[in-house]
Amino acid sequence: MTGLLDKSVRDLSNILSLGSANPDKTELEKALSLDVKVLDTVSKVDLLKYITVLGQYLITLKFAENLKKAAYMDIHKVFDHEINMKMISFDNDHSDMKKRTVKEKKSFLVKNSDMMKELENKLSTAEIEAELVSGMSRPVEEYIQVLKRVLDSNYGNNRGFNG
Repeated sequence: MTGLLDKSVRDLSNILSLGSANPDKTELEKALSLDVKVLDTVSKVDLLKYITVLGQYLITLKFAENLKKAAYMDIHKVFDHEINMKMISFDNDHSDMKKRTVKEKKSFLVKNSDMMKELENKLSTAEIEAELVSGMSRPVEEYIQVLKRVLDSNYGNNRGFNG
């Protein structure tokens, strides 16, 4: 991310106390490694603890997902700006390429510019990271719902945990 955007994101994170949603790693590992065969034997206190730590983990995942999306959009804007600036001068400097498609011209520009190659690599990395993180939230949400159902099934009606 650019410096200004990075500072803005950090400031927003501090305002929203997103750094405070730091799940206990030991409890998180316990929650994620629960043996499904023995879920019915897990105590109410432990189930509540696991649901809470997974909820905290979900907050950090969603925040990371949003950061990765913002980073991708930021790099994408820089890439587009740079390629468009190069395209303007490109037609003037390469009359032999005027009949090429925009895609071919962009490809040529990236191939022949170290800066554009680096930006393209950063863009690809940011896109992959954003995609990777975005796929992590749903399974955690579903797992929390399973634990809530086990809690309700084993210990009766639990207000605040209707799932």
